[in-house]
Amino acid sequence: MSPMPLPPVPAPDQLPVRYGAPHNLGGDFPVDPGPARDVLATHHPALSVAEFGGPALAPVNFQPYFAQCRFGAGTTQEAEVNIVAFPTDAADRLPGLSYEQYAQGYDQTKLLGIARIHVLCDNPLAIDAGRKLHAEPK
Repeated sequence: MSPMPLPPVPAPDQLPVRYGAPHNLGGDFPVDPGPARDVLATHHPALSVAEFGGPALAPVNFQPYFAQCRFGAGTTQEAEVNIVAFPTDAADRLPGLSYEQYAQGYDQTKLLGIARIHVLCDNPLAIDAGRKLHAEPK
């Protein structure tokens, strides 16, 4: 059985995109789980907020990079706002972890991950491509 072909990339976005000089600076910020639950209920209703001894986590990542594609090149700065979450229907499989254990990769289930809430971006081409190609909330 041959694999299904991918749909065409919508114009004016063209692949491949070559990334250069990428940087990533991020931090995990402890937040009140109540408002984080409200945000997830709106943006990702199948996910639940992960709590680490009380607080939830809101990772924020700043990413400046250079990108080149067939029709041009440019610099981009993005800031991703996320909430650490897990699939609600897998709650019974989730290990109880401290933040230190989570940050060190102790979660062998791989159920914990980031739920992207918003991506702030200063490049109109990257915003358009992020929305069309990657379903990013830019």
